[in-house]
Amino acid sequence: MNKALAIGLVVSLAVVLSVVIDVFYLKLVFRGQTGLPGGSRVIDQPAVRTSPLGVDFSGARGHFWRPAAATSRLTGLTISAWVFSRMIRPHPQLVVHNGDAASDGVGLVLSSSDNRIGVLYGNVSFMWPPPVANSSGSRLPTGAWHFVSAVSAVPDSWQLFRDSVAVGTLQAPRPATRPSALLTVGGQSRQLYNFDGKIGSVQIWQLARSPAQLRADAGFALTGSEARLLLYVPFAERTGRQAMSYGLSATGGALEARGAFNWTHSSNETLVTAL
Repeated sequence: MNKALAIGLVVSLAVVLSVVIDVFYLKLVFRGQTGLPGGSRVIDQPAVRTSPLGVDFSGARGHFWRPAAATSRLTGLTISAWVFSRMIRPHPQLVVHNGDAASDGVGLVLSSSDNRIGVLYGNVSFMWPPPVANSSGSRLPTGAWHFVSAVSAVPDSWQLFRDSVAVGTLQAPRPATRPSALLTVGGQSRQLYNFDGKIGSVQIWQLARSPAQLRADAGFALTGSEARLLLYVPFAERTGRQAMSYGLSATGGALEARGAFNWTHSSNETLVTAL
Protein backbone atom coordinates (compact mmCIF):
# COMPACT_ATOMS: atom_id res chain seq x y z
CA MET A 1 0.00 0.00 0.00
CA ASN A 2 1.49 3.33 -1.03
CA LYS A 3 1.69 6.31 1.30
CA ALA A 4 -0.99 8.39 -0.47
CA LEU A 5 -3.51 5.54 -0.30
CA ALA A 6 -2.81 5.01 3.39
CA ILE A 7 -3.36 8.69 4.14
CA GLY A 8 -6.59 8.64 2.16
CA LEU A 9 -7.90 5.68 4.16
CA VAL A 10 -7.04 7.36 7.47
CA VAL A 11 -8.85 10.55 6.43
CA SER A 12 -11.89 8.56 5.30
CA LEU A 13 -12.04 6.65 8.57
CA ALA A 14 -11.80 9.91 10.52
CA VAL A 15 -14.71 11.40 8.56
CA VAL A 16 -16.86 8.29 9.10
CA LEU A 17 -16.06 8.28 12.81
CA SER A 18 -16.96 11.98 13.07
CA VAL A 19 -20.32 11.36 11.40
CA VAL A 20 -21.08 8.43 13.71
CA ILE A 21 -20.29 10.54 16.78
CA ASP A 22 -22.47 13.40 15.52
CA VAL A 23 -25.41 11.10 14.83
CA PHE A 24 -25.09 9.47 18.25
CA TYR A 25 -24.95 12.89 19.93
CA LEU A 26 -28.05 14.10 18.07
CA LYS A 27 -29.93 10.98 19.14
CA LEU A 28 -29.03 11.72 22.73
CA VAL A 29 -30.21 15.30 22.42
CA PHE A 30 -33.55 14.39 20.92
CA ARG A 31 -34.06 11.79 23.63
CA GLY A 32 -33.32 14.42 26.21
CA GLN A 33 -30.39 12.54 27.73
CA THR A 34 -27.54 15.03 27.52
CA GLY A 35 -28.37 17.27 30.46
CA LEU A 36 -26.88 20.18 28.54
CA PRO A 37 -25.97 23.19 30.65
CA GLY A 38 -26.98 26.72 29.82
CA GLY A 39 -30.66 26.11 29.19
CA SER A 40 -30.36 24.20 25.90
CA ARG A 41 -33.78 22.95 24.87
CA VAL A 42 -34.34 19.29 24.06
CA ILE A 43 -37.43 17.29 23.14
CA ASP A 44 -37.75 15.46 26.47
CA GLN A 45 -36.15 17.27 29.37
CA PRO A 46 -33.24 15.52 31.07
CA ALA A 47 -33.76 14.40 34.65
CA VAL A 48 -30.76 16.25 36.08
CA ARG A 49 -29.45 19.65 35.05
CA THR A 50 -26.71 21.93 36.25
CA SER A 51 -27.78 24.49 38.81
CA PRO A 52 -29.18 27.81 37.66
CA LEU A 53 -27.41 31.10 37.82
CA GLY A 54 -28.57 33.04 40.83
CA VAL A 55 -27.83 35.08 43.91
CA ASP A 56 -26.74 33.74 47.27
CA PHE A 57 -28.12 35.45 50.37
CA SER A 58 -26.79 32.82 52.79
CA GLY A 59 -25.86 34.33 56.13
CA ALA A 60 -26.57 37.84 54.80
CA ARG A 61 -29.44 40.30 54.99
CA GLY A 62 -29.47 41.40 51.38
CA HIS A 63 -32.22 41.55 48.79
CA PHE A 64 -32.93 42.91 45.30
CA TRP A 65 -35.63 45.45 44.56
CA ARG A 66 -36.98 47.90 42.04
CA PRO A 67 -39.59 50.70 42.42
CA ALA A 68 -42.03 49.12 39.95
CA ALA A 69 -44.28 46.10 40.42
CA ALA A 70 -44.52 43.53 37.63
CA THR A 71 -48.33 43.82 37.48
CA SER A 72 -51.36 45.15 39.32
CA ARG A 73 -53.16 41.84 38.79
CA LEU A 74 -54.03 39.65 41.76
CA THR A 75 -55.50 36.64 39.98
CA GLY A 76 -54.82 34.77 36.76
CA LEU A 77 -51.26 34.86 38.01
CA THR A 78 -48.27 32.53 38.45
CA ILE A 79 -45.23 33.33 40.59
CA SER A 80 -42.26 30.95 40.29
CA ALA A 81 -38.59 30.74 41.20
CA TRP A 82 -35.75 28.31 41.62
CA VAL A 83 -34.70 28.30 45.28
CA PHE A 84 -31.97 26.63 47.31
CA SER A 85 -32.95 26.79 50.98
CA ARG A 86 -29.85 26.61 53.15
CA MET A 87 -31.64 26.11 56.43
CA ILE A 88 -35.00 26.46 58.17
CA ARG A 89 -35.22 29.80 59.95
CA PRO A 90 -37.23 31.01 62.97
CA HIS A 91 -38.81 33.67 60.73
CA PRO A 92 -40.62 33.51 57.35
CA GLN A 93 -38.37 33.78 54.31
CA LEU A 94 -39.51 35.88 51.35
CA VAL A 95 -38.63 34.56 47.88
CA VAL A 96 -40.30 37.24 45.73
CA HIS A 97 -43.03 39.79 46.39
CA ASN A 98 -44.94 41.80 43.79
CA GLY A 99 -45.80 44.97 45.70
CA ASP A 100 -44.87 46.20 49.18
CA ALA A 101 -44.64 43.16 51.45
CA ALA A 102 -45.59 45.33 54.43
CA SER A 103 -48.87 46.62 53.04
CA ASP A 104 -50.03 45.26 49.68
CA GLY A 105 -49.50 42.89 46.78
CA VAL A 106 -48.74 39.18 46.84
CA GLY A 107 -45.57 37.14 47.24
CA LEU A 108 -44.06 33.67 47.43
CA VAL A 109 -42.63 32.72 50.86
CA LEU A 110 -41.31 29.88 53.02
CA SER A 111 -42.68 29.43 56.53
CA SER A 112 -40.73 29.60 59.76
CA SER A 113 -40.04 26.33 61.60
CA ASP A 114 -40.89 23.90 58.78
CA ASN A 115 -40.17 25.57 55.39
CA ARG A 116 -43.68 25.20 53.96
CA ILE A 117 -44.25 26.96 50.62
CA GLY A 118 -46.79 29.71 51.09
CA VAL A 119 -48.19 33.04 49.97
CA LEU A 120 -47.94 36.49 51.55
CA TYR A 121 -50.67 39.10 51.18
CA GLY A 122 -49.05 42.36 52.28
CA ASN A 123 -52.31 43.68 53.76
CA VAL A 124 -53.34 40.39 55.37
CA SER A 125 -50.62 38.02 56.52
CA PHE A 126 -48.62 34.93 55.66
CA MET A 127 -50.62 31.90 54.57
CA TRP A 128 -49.53 28.27 54.39
CA PRO A 129 -51.40 25.03 53.79
CA PRO A 130 -51.86 22.97 56.97
CA PRO A 131 -49.20 20.33 57.69
CA VAL A 132 -50.07 16.88 56.36
CA ALA A 133 -49.40 13.97 58.69
CA ASN A 134 -46.76 11.49 57.48
CA SER A 135 -46.11 13.54 54.37
CA SER A 136 -43.56 16.13 53.32
CA GLY A 137 -46.49 18.02 51.74
CA SER A 138 -45.54 21.58 50.91
CA ARG A 139 -42.35 21.51 53.00
CA LEU A 140 -39.25 22.44 51.03
CA PRO A 141 -36.18 20.27 51.70
CA THR A 142 -32.95 22.13 52.40
CA GLY A 143 -29.64 21.73 50.61
CA ALA A 144 -30.83 21.40 47.00
CA TRP A 145 -32.38 23.48 44.22
CA HIS A 146 -36.16 23.23 43.87
CA PHE A 147 -38.64 24.96 41.56
CA VAL A 148 -41.47 26.50 43.61
CA SER A 149 -44.65 28.14 42.31
CA ALA A 150 -47.87 29.76 43.50
CA VAL A 151 -50.72 29.78 40.96
CA SER A 152 -54.01 31.68 41.20
CA ALA A 153 -56.77 30.85 38.70
CA VAL A 154 -59.64 32.41 40.69
CA PRO A 155 -59.56 35.38 43.09
CA ASP A 156 -57.77 34.74 46.40
CA SER A 157 -57.36 31.02 45.81
CA TRP A 158 -53.84 29.64 45.32
CA GLN A 159 -52.39 26.29 44.37
CA LEU A 160 -48.82 25.62 45.46
CA PHE A 161 -46.27 23.57 43.53
CA ARG A 162 -42.90 22.07 44.38
CA ASP A 163 -40.95 20.89 41.34
CA SER A 164 -44.10 21.23 39.20
CA VAL A 165 -46.11 18.91 41.47
CA ALA A 166 -49.11 20.28 43.37
CA VAL A 167 -48.47 20.17 47.14
CA GLY A 168 -51.24 22.30 48.64
CA THR A 169 -54.00 24.87 48.21
CA LEU A 170 -54.81 28.12 50.01
CA GLN A 171 -57.90 30.28 50.32
CA ALA A 172 -57.16 33.83 51.51
CA PRO A 173 -59.41 35.12 54.32
CA ARG A 174 -59.92 38.40 52.46
CA PRO A 175 -58.80 40.01 49.19
CA ALA A 176 -55.30 41.36 48.73
CA THR A 177 -54.68 45.05 48.17
CA ARG A 178 -53.45 45.88 44.69
CA PRO A 179 -49.65 46.11 44.52
CA SER A 180 -47.93 49.43 44.99
CA ALA A 181 -44.89 50.41 42.94
CA LEU A 182 -42.40 47.93 44.41
CA LEU A 183 -40.96 44.50 43.72
CA THR A 184 -38.49 42.63 45.94
CA VAL A 185 -36.54 39.35 45.76
CA GLY A 186 -34.93 37.68 48.79
CA GLY A 187 -36.37 39.96 51.45
CA GLN A 188 -38.61 42.87 52.28
CA SER A 189 -37.71 46.50 51.68
CA ARG A 190 -37.44 47.07 55.43
CA GLN A 191 -34.83 44.29 55.79
CA LEU A 192 -37.34 41.75 57.11
CA TYR A 193 -38.12 38.15 56.07
CA ASN A 194 -34.64 37.72 54.56
CA PHE A 195 -34.09 34.54 52.57
CA ASP A 196 -31.26 32.29 53.78
CA GLY A 197 -30.06 30.53 50.65
CA LYS A 198 -30.00 31.03 46.89
CA ILE A 199 -32.60 32.26 44.41
CA GLY A 200 -32.55 32.03 40.62
CA SER A 201 -34.86 32.45 37.62
CA VAL A 202 -37.68 34.50 39.14
CA GLN A 203 -40.79 34.44 36.93
CA ILE A 204 -44.20 36.13 37.08
CA TRP A 205 -46.78 35.15 34.44
CA GLN A 206 -50.10 36.73 33.51
CA LEU A 207 -51.94 33.42 33.57
CA ALA A 208 -52.56 30.45 35.84
CA ARG A 209 -49.98 28.00 34.50
CA SER A 210 -50.72 24.28 34.44
CA PRO A 211 -48.32 21.67 35.86
CA ALA A 212 -47.30 20.80 32.29
CA GLN A 213 -46.51 24.45 31.55
CA LEU A 214 -44.52 24.78 34.76
CA ARG A 215 -42.54 21.67 33.90
CA ALA A 216 -41.94 22.72 30.29
CA ASP A 217 -39.90 25.80 31.16
CA ALA A 218 -38.61 25.01 34.65
CA GLY A 219 -35.13 23.85 33.70
CA PHE A 220 -34.41 26.15 30.80
CA ALA A 221 -33.42 29.75 30.31
CA LEU A 222 -36.35 31.77 28.96
CA THR A 223 -35.99 34.29 26.14
CA GLY A 224 -37.99 36.96 27.97
CA SER A 225 -40.37 37.32 25.03
CA GLU A 226 -42.69 34.41 25.89
CA ALA A 227 -46.41 35.20 25.64
CA ARG A 228 -47.88 36.57 28.89
CA LEU A 229 -44.53 36.52 30.69
CA LEU A 230 -44.67 39.63 32.88
CA LEU A 231 -41.33 39.36 34.63
CA TYR A 232 -38.23 37.22 34.21
CA VAL A 233 -35.11 37.82 36.30
CA PRO A 234 -32.46 35.18 35.43
CA PHE A 235 -29.77 36.64 37.74
CA ALA A 236 -27.18 35.84 35.09
CA GLU A 237 -24.91 38.86 35.54
CA ARG A 238 -22.30 37.19 37.79
CA THR A 239 -20.96 40.63 38.75
CA GLY A 240 -22.13 44.07 39.85
CA ARG A 241 -25.15 45.07 41.92
CA GLN A 242 -27.88 45.06 39.27
CA ALA A 243 -30.04 42.25 37.89
CA MET A 244 -31.73 42.81 34.55
CA SER A 245 -35.45 42.11 34.16
CA TYR A 246 -37.21 40.88 31.02
CA GLY A 247 -40.81 40.34 29.95
CA LEU A 248 -43.78 42.65 29.56
CA SER A 249 -42.85 44.61 32.69
CA ALA A 250 -39.18 45.05 31.76
CA THR A 251 -39.81 48.77 31.32
CA GLY A 252 -39.87 48.85 35.11
CA GLY A 253 -36.10 48.56 34.93
CA ALA A 254 -33.37 46.46 36.49
CA LEU A 255 -33.41 45.29 40.09
CA GLU A 256 -30.89 46.88 42.45
CA ALA A 257 -29.10 45.10 45.27
CA ARG A 258 -29.42 46.20 48.87
CA GLY A 259 -27.17 44.68 51.48
CA ALA A 260 -24.82 41.73 51.10
CA PHE A 261 -25.08 38.86 48.62
CA ASN A 262 -22.95 36.79 46.25
CA TRP A 263 -23.45 35.75 42.65
CA THR A 264 -23.53 31.98 42.37
CA HIS A 265 -23.25 29.22 39.83
CA SER A 266 -21.88 25.79 40.63
CA SER A 267 -22.07 22.92 38.17
CA ASN A 268 -21.51 20.59 41.12
CA GLU A 269 -24.98 21.32 42.46
CA THR A 270 -27.71 19.35 40.72
CA LEU A 271 -31.36 20.18 40.45
CA VAL A 272 -34.11 17.89 41.61
CA THR A 273 -34.82 14.89 39.40
CA ALA A 274 -38.62 15.12 39.60
CA LEU A 275 -39.04 17.48 36.66
